[in-house]
Amino acid sequence: MDEKLILLDKVDALRLVSSFFVKEWATTDLSAVHTSKITSGLINSLQLIWRDNIALTEPAAMLIRHFGRSGEIEEPKSTSTTLSAAQQAIVYWEMSRRGWGPEIYGFFPGGRLEEYFVGAHTLTAAESTQPEILRGIARSYARLHSLELPLRRDSSELITQELFESVQSKRAEVLRTLQTVDDPFARKYVAIFEATDWVSEMEWVRKLFKEHNCKITVTHGDTNHLNVLIKNADVKDRVVLIDYETVSYSYRGFDLGGHFTERMYCYNHPDTQLTGYSVPDKEEQQAFCKAYLQELQDLGEKRSEHETVPQIMLEATIGRLYHLLFTNMMCMVFDDIEVEPLFLSGLVHMMETYKQLKQEFERDH
Repeated sequence: MDEKLILLDKVDALRLVSSFFVKEWATTDLSAVHTSKITSGLINSLQLIWRDNIALTEPAAMLIRHFGRSGEIEEPKSTSTTLSAAQQAIVYWEMSRRGWGPEIYGFFPGGRLEEYFVGAHTLTAAESTQPEILRGIARSYARLHSLELPLRRDSSELITQELFESVQSKRAEVLRTLQTVDDPFARKYVAIFEATDWVSEMEWVRKLFKEHNCKITVTHGDTNHLNVLIKNADVKDRVVLIDYETVSYSYRGFDLGGHFTERMYCYNHPDTQLTGYSVPDKEEQQAFCKAYLQELQDLGEKRSEHETVPQIMLEATIGRLYHLLFTNMMCMVFDDIEVEPLFLSGLVHMMETYKQLKQEFERDH
């Protein structure tokens, strides 16, 4: 991966920030300004800037998000899975103005200025078991799902169709590539990939969404725990959903079930893809769904008589099935083929989990 990030030197960074904050930042001496690189995503470069002098009316620190990582500005365009820069701006601004996401200080060609939460960190599997955090995450998803945004409503159908076309055209290539990897997990995944009728499985799950009256809302689309920020314990709302590049209209169960499933996985450990934690048990899921529905009620959302805790749990279970399939298909037939044995071990675990969950679902329904 190209690690040539787009970063500004102190002079240009201060000039940029001062164009939005014309009082304290504009009068800050360069010697009191500091910048550092922040770990970022695949298509973004994040840079922290802060100043030493006391902040009275303007923030003392903020993030500069640059689009692109190859040394050139690469403003994202709309795809079937991600939003364009303009669409992202709409989502970020809406979440910001409601106080549900990082505050947005400004937009500029090739990026934006965002609030920096001092001392905050991304969610861990252990934290997701804590009742307070669990309820906070539920409230955060309810808030996002309550939004009405000017985005196309058929995104879910579009991505499904594109996945179907990709798996049909790339199936042979995926198998050939995987067969070159001399590793037990690669061989195991070859057997799984070859034996799975991906289109039929996806159609089965999509049919469940419709059969069980699952609701379509604005969804996050990437429930990785790295996209859930936990703020310091001395603030009221500790949980913040971040990174809205994959927001779209889809079945809300994909977010809820995906969040439950992601407790099992980690993607930044050098030796394992597993956290050692299982998905939330029935009592945890009930508490989560109860907090979710309560937040929707507090927001004034109209709920039908069928929108109950058992219904939300059902939608989340179907969402788990979809999430497990979707993640595999994205990694194998939509993006570049991932052949790293450690990563393949995670995909093997996902598909074994999918098979077990499918058997349980068919038994109970």
